[in-house]
Amino acid sequence: MGQVKIDRVNSLKQNISGQQLLFKVANQSSEAATKISFLIAEAIAKRGKPLSDGKFVKDCLGIFTSVACPDKKSMVEKTSLSHQTIARRVDDLASNIQDSLIQRVDACQFYSLGLDESTDVSDTAQLAIFIRGVTKNFEIVEELLDLCPMKGTTTGKDIFSEVKHAFVKFNLSEGKLCGLTTDGAPSLTGKNNGFVSLMVKSVPQEIIASFTKNNCVQRPWR
Repeated sequence: MGQVKIDRVNSLKQNISGQQLLFKVANQSSEAATKISFLIAEAIAKRGKPLSDGKFVKDCLGIFTSVACPDKKSMVEKTSLSHQTIARRVDDLASNIQDSLIQRVDACQFYSLGLDESTDVSDTAQLAIFIRGVTKNFEIVEELLDLCPMKGTTTGKDIFSEVKHAFVKFNLSEGKLCGLTTDGAPSLTGKNNGFVSLMVKSVPQEIIASFTKNNCVQRPWR
């Protein structure tokens, strides 16, 4: 009887080990499918393709695996590439990039902003906000901070409102702002109601003495 019990216990252990291995393999397969979904969503977003292209990509992957590696066909079937999933993946990636940028900007001791206002192909005004800062270790941070579509008017007050929103969105400290650079548009440089004038009035007065204002953003010839 003692040996029967030992054999029974060993059998149960083997069954449990097999089940654990099965769950581990399934989990790894699920993680791989999710990673593939994110990578494809990133590629679609970078190239400005429609989110619905995910389904076309999945169909192409299915054709490839059915011929080249049939054993991987099940992974393709598990990979969700519907336009809803691609939209969620792109939102998640954007949120991750924003969080990373907030951390990098927060490490800057001082920074300056560059603004460029232009119009896209759909005749919508786009305000590009660039940031350039330096950390305590003298590392330079230079990024496109935000791109703000302006569907209404584009007065100095409108631009000022968008920039103030960016301050909140990226947790920027006005006390670290040491300079502004614009493309010289009247709405940006107007003496009384231009963005620069409104911005200078809003920052702490103790840093005005060292504040720099430039109009030197250049655009490439079209």
